[in-house]
Amino acid sequence: MSTQKRLFIVLCVLLAVILLVGSVSADDGQMFRRNVSNTPEEESEEAAIHMMEFYVPAQTADGELTAIEYYDAEGTLVETREFAKPLVTIYIDGVEETGGSTIMIEDDIPIYYSGIGFGTRDAFGALSLDDGATWKRRNLSDSAHLSSFNLADGTPYPGDVHYMTFAIAEDGDKVLAGWLSKYCMGGNPTYTLTDDEKDLLQTTYGLSDLYLEDLFGVAGSQASVDYTQQGFPEVGEVPYSCVWTARGSLELNEETGLYDIIWRKAERLTSGRRDANRLEIMAVAEAGFVMVWQEDPEGLRPGQGLGPGEGWSGAVVNQKTDIWYSYIDWDAFDLVKDDDGNIIPLEEYIGDTMPQVGLPVAMPTRLSDNNMCKADSQTDPNGELINAYCYYDYDTGTQYDAPNPAADFCTESVSWTNPGGTTINLCKSEDGRVLWGRTGASRARLTLEPYDQDGDGITDSAWVILAYEEMKALGEGGSDPEAEPEDIGKNIWYHSFDMFHPDMVAQGGQLNPPAIDRETGTYFEMLEDDFGNLFYETEIARRFNLMSQSLDEMGASETTGILIYKQGIINQGGPADIFLRRLVLPDVFDPLVDNPYAYHNLACSTWEFTDGSNPRYVEGLCLDPGINVSGTDIVMCDDGSSGETCADKFPWDGGISPFPKVTEWLQTPENYDDESWVNPYDVAKGHRGFIDGDFIMMLYAWSPNWKANSVGNDKYNLYVRRSFDGGLTWTTTPAALDGVGTTTCETYLTDPEPVCTTYGAGEFEQARNVSQLIGTKVTILDPRYTPTIDSILTDGNFLYPDDERDPSTFFIVYETGDNTTVAEGEATPLDLFYSRAYVYGDQYDYIEWYNQNTGEVELRWDWLENKQDDLSGEASVTANPAGTFFYAAWNQWCEPEEEVITDSDIIFRRVMYLDDTDAIPSASVLFQSHLAIATSEGGTLKLVGTGKDNDHIGDGIVAFEWVSDKDGVLGTSAILNIPVTSLSLGRHAISFRVQDAEGNWSPAKTTTLLVAEVLHTLNLPVVTAP
Repeated sequence: MSTQKRLFIVLCVLLAVILLVGSVSADDGQMFRRNVSNTPEEESEEAAIHMMEFYVPAQTADGELTAIEYYDAEGTLVETREFAKPLVTIYIDGVEETGGSTIMIEDDIPIYYSGIGFGTRDAFGALSLDDGATWKRRNLSDSAHLSSFNLADGTPYPGDVHYMTFAIAEDGDKVLAGWLSKYCMGGNPTYTLTDDEKDLLQTTYGLSDLYLEDLFGVAGSQASVDYTQQGFPEVGEVPYSCVWTARGSLELNEETGLYDIIWRKAERLTSGRRDANRLEIMAVAEAGFVMVWQEDPEGLRPGQGLGPGEGWSGAVVNQKTDIWYSYIDWDAFDLVKDDDGNIIPLEEYIGDTMPQVGLPVAMPTRLSDNNMCKADSQTDPNGELINAYCYYDYDTGTQYDAPNPAADFCTESVSWTNPGGTTINLCKSEDGRVLWGRTGASRARLTLEPYDQDGDGITDSAWVILAYEEMKALGEGGSDPEAEPEDIGKNIWYHSFDMFHPDMVAQGGQLNPPAIDRETGTYFEMLEDDFGNLFYETEIARRFNLMSQSLDEMGASETTGILIYKQGIINQGGPADIFLRRLVLPDVFDPLVDNPYAYHNLACSTWEFTDGSNPRYVEGLCLDPGINVSGTDIVMCDDGSSGETCADKFPWDGGISPFPKVTEWLQTPENYDDESWVNPYDVAKGHRGFIDGDFIMMLYAWSPNWKANSVGNDKYNLYVRRSFDGGLTWTTTPAALDGVGTTTCETYLTDPEPVCTTYGAGEFEQARNVSQLIGTKVTILDPRYTPTIDSILTDGNFLYPDDERDPSTFFIVYETGDNTTVAEGEATPLDLFYSRAYVYGDQYDYIEWYNQNTGEVELRWDWLENKQDDLSGEASVTANPAGTFFYAAWNQWCEPEEEVITDSDIIFRRVMYLDDTDAIPSASVLFQSHLAIATSEGGTLKLVGTGKDNDHIGDGIVAFEWVSDKDGVLGTSAILNIPVTSLSLGRHAISFRVQDAEGNWSPAKTTTLLVAEVLHTLNLPVVTAP
């Protein structure tokens, strides 16, 4: 029954109303935003976007040819295009309940458990062929309301998809989407092939035994973990996840002339006998796609929340967790099966339903060596050899069932007594490693670079470049066997290999160097493991990331890759710096044979154990320290101390006793060599970037005070550094690249006023604070970036002027977070801000906004999304070759109550820049001190305006004009202060406009003002509906 409430409110015409009217956008076009998912009642997440680097005729999502119209900020049509670059977005999304479903759906599980897999979500792909105006969506998994697992009480668990990713080759038309799901049935995994099917694939397509045979125990029954036993009864029992993929390719319908992505039926890779997590996919055109992920035999660990992404994310793992690998060849990608099961090219398929893949992806293999191989082999109830890979001769293809000198990973037996007192006979590999199952790997990061393996000038393979963090084994060097692995720490292990010949059960090469004793300045005494092998003590290294480039893209420094990791002391969530290592082409190199990304190509002057004498370092060990790109000197602490004096007050034992807060810092070239403990207070995260020849752009979030930051009493800001010599030095843009110098500012805790420094071209530059957050209420979460994509040639020519690449331009997005929630965990996401960098990052786009606290007009990055009620995060971004179009997709939702999600969708935005157009400028009123003002009270009316030169030509905005419809011209400056007594009584319409250097005046922006002798307060009744 409807009711009405009669309320009395006071309508006050205030004497001092502060009004923020608007701001000029960095976007030269009209706001262009679309809802890709359009399912506000469902939970949408994991947005990602890629652009195919070619053109097709523009068409709408419903299959109509169209023309794309582009309008400037004032609504004037500036261009029409008939061709579009395909945009592909993927995401996971909830689906509506189907009638009669008996599957359990939990509605009251907190959001921060979503990584486990709660809900009924599917994997989706969306395609736009009209530059983002319309989107055609496709459910790729279609498993949310299926179930492959019954809980202990008999309840079917939903086939929830809880993570998704995808890859598109830079200049290809193929897409491989992958996801993690609780549904582990169907999907024709490679391990289900019959012997006859294997014979056919081997004889017809030359697939090897390793491609088809399940040596590594992929097959099995889906298992589960009961979190009640780990202290989380609200989570309860959860089944393990398995890996799925779906292939797609953009195809032309010859009859209609229209394009669409033809998706194949989803293909399952794993069985769920181990819990899969953190899937990554990469692609190279003409070579193929590769995938890596981690599998935990005891299920996802809750984690300890020691740092960003640590809890329920797969960062903390159980022993025997391995990194797994699979791939699919480019030519095999398009083969499908017809209705009779025959393998045919996609173009010959005439069925009405989604085709099934013709050739499966390669059987997943263990890349890392964390599983235990027992010398005393065992068989399962079916008589199959358990861990058959341990006893296999990979040179001859011979399977043994016991230690044998020819077995790669079990040449002999070694006895070992575990911490519980049980003696176990273990396998020793041919390179001397004892596979004892005491470690676990996590968070692999991956990239792929093309090469020509037969010298015919055509790409036919690719080098895999990856690394992961691996916990140090329990019991090492007399460590407490009861200690948790995260307390002992992690190392980073690096691998590189041909995509068709992967590392298997390999150790890799350790990236992080031995730890240095701060008291002596030398290495700690080497430790000895349970098998008599010596090894170095290390700090805690984690969060690997990387940049790489092909040999064709390499610059004069011959840097092929930058390997990045976070390293520090105390614990995983403790203080840390960002370190990097360079991969450099050796003097003697054969591109047909040699791997430019091999571990031994690290830029390193001091190596040890390169002869293979130490099984702890099979590939040797680089003793050189990494380059510290985030290290700073302590200038001042809040207790008056500085430098080493302040550093010495740090609680090195990990205690929680009070210690100083750093209030001022400095970065110099000498910091490149700093150990993490030189400044033990700071912390960095979110390290990423790209390499382009000798140019490197690197960004990271940084806070001067780790401890205060961990409870919201300090915050992260976003910093950018640049190198123009492959990572050797970090400077401003050199004069040879049109650099003329730049000015940057930093705000220290000692003074609210920023300290600005002017640098000349090519000079050393302290890390640039690009977010400029002040106070502690807001912090930086995940930053994102994109360089411009490669030039696009259509029939050897540029179809549009902006198809030619501008390498000096790139884009950055940062996500803000509510710092008041940090003490309970990660900061709650808030808004997204972006900017375009020019001159290789010497300059950025800014907008003006009025700070009512200081009364100053300040420069800030523009907002990508900033609605007060909307939370946004995890943006994915890309840009066209010239940097004139910027594209972003992100997750957006509302949270009206704690852990309650509404209005959840995937949002897309297109930003346009009119660099070479004589466009008219735009004006905006930033601030108006009064909506109404009384002459009897006296005082001053303050108006603040700004303008934007939309053509980016000339000297920008050169003139301003304020005009009242009653009093005429009021002023000709951006900031106007007018005595109220000089204004006529009555209601004024005040217009504001700006003029650019080419003489173009903007359309006027108008605001209103009431001028009266006396202002009165009026009470009005207001009737509202319930």
